Parts: sequence; structure tokens; C-alpha cells
Amino acid sequence: MRRISIRLIAPALLALPVLVVAGVLIAIGVIQGRASVDRLASQQLAQIHDQIGQHVSSLVILPTKVTRINIALIENGLLDTDRPRTWRPNLIEQFSAFGALSSIVWGGEDGRSTWVARYGGDDESVYYTILDEHTDEVMFEFRVGHDGRVEDEPVRTYAFDPRIRPWYTSARDAGVPTWSEPYLWIGGDDLEQATLGIAYGWPHKKDGRLVGVVNADLSLQDISRYLSGLQIGRTGRAYLVDHGGMLLASSTGAAVADASGERLRADASEQAWISASTRRLEKTFASVGAVDRDHEERLTINGGREWLFASPFTHESGLRWVIVTVVPESDFMAEIAAGRRRSAWFAIGAVLVTLGLGALLASALVRPILNLSRHMRLLGEGELDREISLPYARELSNLSDDINCMAGDLRDRMALRRSLALAMEVQQSLLPSTTPVVKGLDIAGHSTYCDETGGDYYDYLDIADLTGNTAALVVGDVVGHGIAAAMLMATARGILRSRCADGGSLGELLKHLNTLLVEVTGGERFMTMVIVTINADNGELRLSSAGHDPPFVYDPAADQFIELDAGGLPLGIMEHEEYPEASYGPLPPGSIILASTDGVWESWNEAGEQFKKERVRTVLRENAHLSAGGIAEALRDALRSFCGEARQLDDITFVVAKRL
Repeated sequence: MRRISIRLIAPALLALPVLVVAGVLIAIGVIQGRASVDRLASQQLAQIHDQIGQHVSSLVILPTKVTRINIALIENGLLDTDRPRTWRPNLIEQFSAFGALSSIVWGGEDGRSTWVARYGGDDESVYYTILDEHTDEVMFEFRVGHDGRVEDEPVRTYAFDPRIRPWYTSARDAGVPTWSEPYLWIGGDDLEQATLGIAYGWPHKKDGRLVGVVNADLSLQDISRYLSGLQIGRTGRAYLVDHGGMLLASSTGAAVADASGERLRADASEQAWISASTRRLEKTFASVGAVDRDHEERLTINGGREWLFASPFTHESGLRWVIVTVVPESDFMAEIAAGRRRSAWFAIGAVLVTLGLGALLASALVRPILNLSRHMRLLGEGELDREISLPYARELSNLSDDINCMAGDLRDRMALRRSLALAMEVQQSLLPSTTPVVKGLDIAGHSTYCDETGGDYYDYLDIADLTGNTAALVVGDVVGHGIAAAMLMATARGILRSRCADGGSLGELLKHLNTLLVEVTGGERFMTMVIVTINADNGELRLSSAGHDPPFVYDPAADQFIELDAGGLPLGIMEHEEYPEASYGPLPPGSIILASTDGVWESWNEAGEQFKKERVRTVLRENAHLSAGGIAEALRDALRSFCGEARQLDDITFVVAKRL
């Protein structure tokens, strides 16, 4: 019997498995393609919504902080509501420091008003306006140069009454800090597209009488510009809508108001993708405002299949919006379809090549694979300086180059990790290694960074002229985190410790630190800080704050929290800043003082909720019988339980002191 030559059998045997495997993979790809698309789309859109939510959160928190700062300046006598013209340097300086804001405004119940604003559109100029007794009850508007100087002649004048503007009336009627509904700006009404803003207003009262409203605005066009620069699939689009169904912003520049400034409903938008997706959400949830969870579905718009994803956006300051993205299904399917075509062509090519080369190809492939396996094993054992050369074919040569490049990258990454580890050790060494022993006080501190290094800081100060059994605690928070924040933290620590040797009031310590930080940073970076002293003998608590949230003070015997209020601008923003010092007490025995950074109550869980200050108060109330260390551990346990597997986004630092 004549046998078939091995020259035919070998190629056939090599080709058959390739053909079978290729066919199976193509079949699996067809079956699982849709599931892969669903999974990929959901993951990508969820990540995009998280990104949008984080960015919008970073925008809307600015008006609340700036408004809080200006109220503090008024209450401390640094801004005179009877002389709004004197506000100009402070407003221009703040507007430069908080560039994402669109305006900072004061309006008085007496009709006087002043603001600094950027109206949007193609005009990126900054304008300063003033209405007081010197302007004959007419608003004068001046252009502000890049150097911060105000031009001598006004660019225009117009009649204006702040008391009838939406930002004023919403805060006045609420009686508490609140957001206004979006409204048409005076000053932005003559642009090609009307400027709509959303304002956070804070009513200022004196002796129970309304004096005026401090306000900070965001332009909705700024949010639209951010959305338009966001990559959503290949051709996806996004928009924001409030809980009343009104359009706020979109990535395609869709009009949010008509020529008269009247706001437009999203379900009536001229852009079909917005109106159709909004109507679908209203059909599913009864109203857009009822969207209370992540929601995804498919719909047809103008004959094309689209992927709809909606999620709620809430902010602790009171905003409740909905984020919606609409992405063509083809954006996700195209890559998988192309992958199937590539797989089919690869299978055909592999069978033909295998039939032609046969056993020779198999032999040739074995040798470089063995060399590659041996080299990878050596790399795994740590010999990263070793290189490999596979000159058998272009692909193998490219692979050897890539592997050599990868080994170099691994060397660099390991060196970087060692550097970061060293930086972390150095910064950790700057934090107190022990707590001070003060008769009558029990003290504990804690700090956890979200990166290898961070910008949070706490310390126990040795101030020269402190008397008696007194402890001095300090907590600081540099804006941002990472290496840059760590360097500024270390600088502030060195300056503060050096100055403590000369003694002085708490306000003088902060003033000295602020002066040097302004020189170091040029006003480009800043930090908040609070210094607290506690006298165990008489229970007196003294504090001075630089834009930092006041400590929590809890009296277990009375079951009440004592409200503290003292502070100035954050450190590093403005020269010659004065920092007042306040005194409280006597605090009864058992009182608990918690000084912390905002990373504690602004921690997020997997459901998108924040820990908030009320939970901090609950932890203090329920664990008041424990030692300072026990209270600190209870707070850490509460944070871990609340956050779960959610990633820590900010540094967490706090100091607990208990009067025995």
C-alpha cells in the first residue's frame, strides 16, 4: 500500500488545528460580540459619567467656598458693606485665584452693588462693575487688564437694581445660603448666544436685618465647553438637564435659552438627539427629575441605533441634576466587526502559510520560542539588564525590541517606585511620631494619604510662651495632593515650627507663615490651616483659622456641639493678611475636640454618597466615653465601613483631644 508522504501530512496536520481553532474563535466571537459590546459600553459610559460628575463637582464647589470666604471677610471687618467700592482689589484677586468662576458679586439691600465677571462667548475679558453713591445710581462697567489694572473709562453704563435680580431674590427669600435657578446675565445679554449663569448666594444679616447678598456664579457655557472637549466613544454626545427638565449644557452647543433669555426644555430641543432621549427618559421614569440611579437602554434616533446612558448628579450644596450621554451603537460595534474580519483573514492566511511551510516552519518557530521563554524567565528572576535578539523574522525582531524596551521601562518604574517609597518615608517622618503628654488632656492623631504622598498635615506645636498644662494642635490641608502638595506641606511645617520658637499669638503665627508662603508660591498654590490651644487647667480653648473648617467640639454632659467661628483667607493667597484669634470656654471635663481636614466628611462610598459632617458628629457622640485613641480608631472604622471598596480620593487627617 502506497503511503502518503510526510511532506503532505505535516503541513496538513499543522493546518487542520489552525483551521479548527480559527473557526471556533470566529463563531465564539459572533456569539459573544453583543455581550462584549454591552459590557464595554456600560463600563466606558459609567467611567465618563464619573468623570463628568467629578468635574462638575469641582466646579460647583468653588462658588460655595468663595462665598463662604467673603462672608467671613465681612464678619471680620475686612470687607465693608457700606463701601462696596473698596472691594475691588479683593474681588480681582479672588477672581484671579479662582479662574473657573464666572463672577463674584455683592448686592446690598440699599441698592449698591459691585462685581467682577467674565461674560463668556468669544470675549474672554474680565469686567469690574460698581454702583454706589458716586455713580448716580447707574452701574458703571470697566474692563480689567491682564495685569489686574482697571481701565479709567467705563465700557458702558446701564440702570441696575441688584434687589430684583434672581441671584439676590433667591438668597433673600430662602434666608440661607442657596443656589438660584439658571438666569440670564446682565452684561452677557448682548452676546450672540445669551449667557446663562447659576449663582450660589449667601444672605448677610446684621442684628437680624438683611444687609445684602454675597454671590458667586458659574456660566453654563463653561460646562458646555467642558462637555464639548470630552471624548465619548468616537462620536458620542452628552448633556445636563435639571430636575425640572430644563436643558443646562451640552457637548454640541445646543441652545439652553431663546433670544429673550427664556430657558428651553430638553424635550423640546431643536437637536433631535437631545429631545428624543429626554422623552424616552420621561416615558421610563415619568419625569427626568425622577432619574435616581444609573440607567441605560437603546433607542432609535433618525433611523440610527443609539446607546442612552443617564445618571443622577447630586451635590451637598443642594444641586440635583441628571447627566445624559447618547452614543451611536456603531461606535462600539465597529471595532468588534473589524476584529471579526481580521480574525477571518488571519485564519485563511494561517492555513495557507501552514500548508506551504509545513514542518520547516514548525521547527523554525520552536527555536525562538525556547529562547524567548528562557529570556522571560531570567527577566522574572530580576535580570532586567539582559537583552534578547530574535533575528529570525521581522515580527520576532520587533518583539525582541519591544521586550528589551519593556525591560528598560520596568527598570525605570522600579526606580520610580523606590523614589516614591523614599518620599513617602520622608513625609511620614515629618508627622508626629508620638503624642504630647499634657496633664489633664488625652490626645491622638491620624493621617492617611490617597497617594504615596499628600498635602495634609497635623502637628503638636511647642510655642515658646504657652503656660500651664496647654497643648497646641495644628491641622493643615494643601490644595491638591501628590509630590507638589507634599513639598508645600513640608515647607509650611518648617516655617511654622521655626516661628513657634519666638512665641506669639496664634494669629501672628499664621500671619508669619502666610507672608513666607506667598513669597514661595507667588499666590499660585495655597493651603488652609487651623491652630488650636487647649488649657487643661481652666478648660480655655483658643483658635485661629486660615480658611479651614472649625474643629468639632462636643460636650457629652450637655450632649451638645459647640459652634466655633474664626478664620481668614487661606495661606499663600494674599500678602499682609491678618488672622483673628478667638477664645471659647471653659470646656467642661470630658469635652472632645476634633480638628480635621475635609477629606473626612467628603469621603465617598461606592453609591456616590459622602460621609458628611453629621456622621462625624454621630461618631463623636456614640464614642465619647472612649479615650482619644479609641475615638480616633472608631472614626477610622466608621470611614472604612462607609467607604467600602470605593477609592480614597482625598487625604484624611485629624487630631482628637479629650479633656480629662
